[in-house]
Amino acid sequence: MRSALIIITMEQEKNCAFQYAKITGSIFRDTKIVCDETDLTLKEAKTLWNKYFADLAKHIKNGDTGEMVIWINMSDSYSYGEKLQHISTDAESDGISIWETRKTYFTKEFKVEQDVS
Repeated sequence: MRSALIIITMEQEKNCAFQYAKITGSIFRDTKIVCDETDLTLKEAKTLWNKYFADLAKHIKNGDTGEMVIWINMSDSYSYGEKLQHISTDAESDGISIWETRKTYFTKEFKVEQDVS
């Protein structure tokens, strides 16, 4: 019973935010802030995520990028808390799902032992 009360309280606290931006172009980027809401409950932030997810998936599939994030546990309206979920500009999409592009760095220079003569 106590854990259910804690979850309900967390869902009702207005200490979350939601941000969504579409970024178009590669050299001269055009950033359009689609939604930037603060003082939200977690339920409200998740609702906005659900509302805009498909739009960002299509935008990324069409060759552009964007960012979408839910902030939680904010101490006030102007501070960033923890990220519950964050889609960065390093993402790919098939128009339905979005996944993070992982960068694998290759060895820049191998250490080569010198032959002893």
